[in-house]
Amino acid sequence: MTSADQASFALVARTTELIGGLPAVAAIDWCDRAADVIAAILEPAYAIVVVGTVSPEGDLTRQEASGASVPQSTASGNAGRALAGSLRSASERLRHVGFRPTDDGLRFGICGQASALNDGRNWRSGPASAVWSGLHPTDVMLGVYPLGDTSQGRSLVIQIATLSPNPSITEARTPVLAAVLPFLGRRATMALGETGGGDHRWLTSREQQVLERLTLGHSVREIAEELGRSPHTVHDHVKSLHRKLGASSRGELVARALGHIDGAVSTIDGPVRTPAVRPGNQFDPEEPPIVSHQRTIAMTARPLSAKPLSR
Repeated sequence: MTSADQASFALVARTTELIGGLPAVAAIDWCDRAADVIAAILEPAYAIVVVGTVSPEGDLTRQEASGASVPQSTASGNAGRALAGSLRSASERLRHVGFRPTDDGLRFGICGQASALNDGRNWRSGPASAVWSGLHPTDVMLGVYPLGDTSQGRSLVIQIATLSPNPSITEARTPVLAAVLPFLGRRATMALGETGGGDHRWLTSREQQVLERLTLGHSVREIAEELGRSPHTVHDHVKSLHRKLGASSRGELVARALGHIDGAVSTIDGPVRTPAVRPGNQFDPEEPPIVSHQRTIAMTARPLSAKPLSR
């Protein structure tokens, strides 16, 4: 095993662990947190994560949630906050995934360099440049992964942009995104459900604060003192959490918050695997995994598991 292979395996392991630490519930900043995790694949990098409905043409016809991440080196100060806000606004306006996915790509997941997914054309002249026009990145990595019923087109959309002067870094890290994207998709499904929901499902910032303290074993009175609120107000937040998470007891509420209970995800009968991709993006699931230069990496998985990721 080469040192580059060892580094890739270590990055996959670290990223998978971070994905397991994402909220298992519909936190209002879930996509922001997911973008922070995914951006580390090309660190330093900018990333956006969007949950929405993707058409066969690659159009985002409906957007449920979005988030963005900027490198820590640029995130501080007024300029950094303005940049983060601008990128987040751009993610909210995203109307195309940046390439036209194949039918198998929509069904099983697909990721790769922007140029490869656009048949070698200059991605800067296409829809992939819409978010990044002000940053002038060296390259962009794109990904789409299905959430729930694939016939509905509900998907997790990923874009990661690097400003590194080394353009080969994106190609080298594409297999890492291919390896972790199924786990991120599973976590997203666990948190946001298979079919999506209305605004009533999203936890407010205050509810997230209360829930985090409940998972630490704090009482309502202790939480009220910590947050400077009355026990009655905190109790109202707890009742709202029970309703939004469908929990009938405090123990079930905490279990759902930690990802130990998830009623929306179906059972698994085998491991996630990455099939080979033939020229022209034709799947051959009988061949072993292949990572080829300037070629799409596609992923296929069996039904998602009710068993949560390790924390």
